Amino acid sequence: TNQFNMLKLLVTLSLVTCLWASCYDKDGERNCKSWKDTSNFCNRPDADQYCAKTCGKCNGGGGGGSGNGGSCGRSFAPQGRVVNGKDAVPGAYPWMASIMMYGKHFCGATLVAPNWICIPLSS
Repeated sequence: TNQFNMLKLLVTLSLVTCLWASCYDKDGERNCKSWKDTSNFCNRPDADQYCAKTCGKCNGGGGGGSGNGGSCGRSFAPQGRVVNGKDAVPGAYPWMASIMMYGKHFCGATLVAPNWICIPLSS
């Protein structure tokens, strides 16, 4: 049951990450902070589309989606896959989970419902 509890914890953490990641800055936090500091950018009508997190345009001012960014289970990443060997941004692929054993990656899984994951048969 320890392995089951660990798996349940990982799925729960993945879903929390999914909810947290739905509020983000499409143009990057650094750019958005710069624009916010140097202009009246956050008062523009399209601020929530480009800098939702920095401009406080998300539901509740922090977490949750504004409807323009990603939503739970949907990628907010502008490209559909990892390209040129670069790491994915945390939360960019919220349906993916890493199953860890003894603090190390054991296998990958796909979230198919809030309480269900799909793992490869060979695992």
